Amino acid sequence: MTSSALLTTLLLLAQAPQPAADTARAVVLPLQLPATASSEVKAAAPGIERALTDRLARHAGFKVLSRADLQAALGKEAQAQLSGCDAESCLAEVADALGAELAVSSRLVVEPGLWSFSVSLLDRRAARALRRAGVKARSLDALMASLDQIARQLAQGSRISAEDPELVKRLGTTEAGTRLLRERLAGGDADLATEWTRIIVEHNQEGEVLAFLEGAAVLASGAQLLVGGFLHGFLMAQWLFASAEAGGPPPVASALVVLVPIPFLVGSLGALAFAGVLALVDMQDLGRLPVARHGCCRDEEVVRDAAEPGWGRKVAPFLAGLGGGFAASSVGASGLMFFSIFPVTLLMLTFGLSAPFRETAVRDDVTGTLQDIIVRGPFIIGCCFIPVVTLVSLASALGLALTSGRDLLDDEVEPAK
Repeated sequence: MTSSALLTTLLLLAQAPQPAADTARAVVLPLQLPATASSEVKAAAPGIERALTDRLARHAGFKVLSRADLQAALGKEAQAQLSGCDAESCLAEVADALGAELAVSSRLVVEPGLWSFSVSLLDRRAARALRRAGVKARSLDALMASLDQIARQLAQGSRISAEDPELVKRLGTTEAGTRLLRERLAGGDADLATEWTRIIVEHNQEGEVLAFLEGAAVLASGAQLLVGGFLHGFLMAQWLFASAEAGGPPPVASALVVLVPIPFLVGSLGALAFAGVLALVDMQDLGRLPVARHGCCRDEEVVRDAAEPGWGRKVAPFLAGLGGGFAASSVGASGLMFFSIFPVTLLMLTFGLSAPFRETAVRDDVTGTLQDIIVRGPFIIGCCFIPVVTLVSLASALGLALTSGRDLLDDEVEPAK
């Protein structure tokens, strides 16, 4: 750009509408590349510059001006002249005409397998760097992913107003989230970043009690099956003892074998259903506030710490896994109890000792049916019900383990209109 063309552009810029005087302005200078930069790096430079400008505009409390912003404020004649203003010195003069106190200078050096990117926020009047940030990335994609963190570092110390018309976009949330923040800040001197961080943690941190109750319910389901298995084995041994003495299945002992385990089975199913309801409630994320990962104005360390699982989330998977183990062991518990008591009953019969209760056998016409119920019933339950409870319990344990440290932030959020 010639000096006369630059002078004309500066005059037009001076006549263009200026931002509010109390808003600091920063001009993003062209990305500096070494003379030996490859064509690939040169082609990537404009995208890196635009991405840095966009992220800095989101996080910074000062007004960020790019070449596109300057052109938007000018007429066609000035835009045509400004399009040739690519050198840093040229844009520095334009920044002077705009009264921009700050400048963002960046440099990219690419070596085989390493993209070194450094950025400085400069106070042009004091001729010093206010903040510096940089990254060494293995690829262009990794570099682009790190620009958000770089912008956060450069924007540290700048304050964003709760009345900022772009607050929804800056926060990366919905209108509801922005409204909640403004309500918290109304009539007080609280810091915007502190309050926004507190809101994110309050709404998006996983509930510890809910997870603990889910794991405890699964444990209760398996424990009831285990106790029922022990009782069934004990009653089966007594039933055989009484049947041998009576010459057939006695009615009371038969009823006990059939009926006593039923409350434990029902209780196990009920506890498992309750755990399922809790899991569904947990999955609904009731009260969760959408917050984009690229949003501004929060304490990243506090948010990161809040995402770590607490006591309830840590214990719940172990409780559910223990419940699954209890359920799987219930069949073995029944057999263990039966085979530990059966030799005692056999010795009692051998020495002519009496059974704990004496009964007469049922009629021959119902003996076969009763024996079928007593023998086949536990087999059906053992083959169908217990494996299902075991699998559901173990699936619950796996689900609790996978969701123990769920992220408080979202990859993408569409602001409500």
